[in-house]
Amino acid sequence: RGLQSSAVLFLFWLILSTVGVAQFFTEFREAEYDDSEESLYRSLLYIFHYPLVVLMFLLNIFADPPPKVTDYPKSQKLCPEVQASFASRVIFGWFDQLILKGYRKSLNVADLWDLCYQDTSAQTVRRFERTWAKYYGEDTEAATSGLYKKFKSYGTLKNTISVKKKRVTILWPIWGAFRSPIMSSAAIKIIGDIISFINPQILNLLIQFVDSKEYMWRGFAYAIGIFIFAELQSIFFHQQLMSMYRVGLNWRTAIMFAVYKKPARGTQWEKL
Repeated sequence: RGLQSSAVLFLFWLILSTVGVAQFFTEFREAEYDDSEESLYRSLLYIFHYPLVVLMFLLNIFADPPPKVTDYPKSQKLCPEVQASFASRVIFGWFDQLILKGYRKSLNVADLWDLCYQDTSAQTVRRFERTWAKYYGEDTEAATSGLYKKFKSYGTLKNTISVKKKRVTILWPIWGAFRSPIMSSAAIKIIGDIISFINPQILNLLIQFVDSKEYMWRGFAYAIGIFIFAELQSIFFHQQLMSMYRVGLNWRTAIMFAVYKKPARGTQWEKL
């Protein structure tokens, strides 16, 4: 499929390398103090295994080279987000070069990148039209006219019958076209809000630790936990903000297309 970075692989190696730190130091101690041959072999295997896990994690931080054959059109100023790794997208590392350029000199239009292919008006309109056809069919000629006159001829007499057409709303085609990014943004928002309730609980444990006689490592664990969850909350918040802003731009593009297409393809009944 031409994917240059995998979120699943990155998270897998991240979790494996993180939770393996404690066992790595434990195996070191067992190899030093345990004289049994079986324990020594097990410890040595893990001691050699864990650096390979860390190496795989480091390799997954970076993106693979771009595919030689792709269906996307070539771009003179390709947005770095397209070829950025998952880690770079999470922390917006692909945007750093534009920040540095803006620090050195004033930015102008020539310094900006091209839009991502899926965010261009051509792709957005194609997605919207496909969803519109799914809900209302290809022929929506009289869908927005409310009541119109239908004529039937019986010999020399003409009978006029009022026919009520189904009212058309743009809400369902918009929802169908952008359902996936909207739902993913909502999920990211919910997870970020849940994480925001974790830090106060850890802070409460840290305050209780000050007046207790617990092990010192628990205090360090609480402090590190507060830092990690604060960073996660910031990451989820900004990812949700970025995703919804992108959905809003695509939504506006689709609505503008629908508004300007209607006068261009006015029906004969609307022209009367």
